[in-house]
Amino acid sequence: MFALFVPALLNGLIGWAIWGWLFTRIGDYQETTVVFQNYVAWYVPFLLLLLVGFYWKRLPEAWRKRGKLFRPSGNGLLSDVLLSLLISGLMVTVTLVLLKFSGGFTITESLSATQWWAHFIGMVVVAPLTEEIIFRAYGFRVATERGWSTGKGVVITALAFALWHANPFLILPAFLMGLVLYWLFSRTQTLFSPVLVHGIANGALFIIIYP
Repeated sequence: MFALFVPALLNGLIGWAIWGWLFTRIGDYQETTVVFQNYVAWYVPFLLLLLVGFYWKRLPEAWRKRGKLFRPSGNGLLSDVLLSLLISGLMVTVTLVLLKFSGGFTITESLSATQWWAHFIGMVVVAPLTEEIIFRAYGFRVATERGWSTGKGVVITALAFALWHANPFLILPAFLMGLVLYWLFSRTQTLFSPVLVHGIANGALFIIIYP
């Protein structure tokens, strides 16, 4: 179970160390937080790519063969896509409402083309693929091997996923998303829909946060 929280531990240590270093140089909380996002765009995807191999190798061999883990479920491609669009829309709405009430900020500064694409690829491609392998597939395997109830598996994996984000504004939205994505994976036994939901939701939030 500890392995589920290793990404959160590493991200927290690295992220707060970088933020603290920036704050000593800049001296302003808001400006430091804005500048920090550009560091996040580079080191978080890199950290995920370094970690994902460890978790991938510990998944059941049957899941890894011929891309089985990423195939549409038995409900069919169209059903999976429509369900994913519905869930991602609901998750984006809930996240925006929570950010509004929690005082979450929106980045309004212009990004260079390199920064924009780094953020986009990290949030919309790398994060959904790697985080679903780690927190949903590997998390489900841990829950199954330990004989956890569905409720316990949902809560623990969602908590690990939320803490991984290491951002007080995002912990609650990430926790709720973790609950939904774990339920979706346990229902379909494939990462197709969870990755699609995750990618669409992150993409929509990316456009809003980085206009």
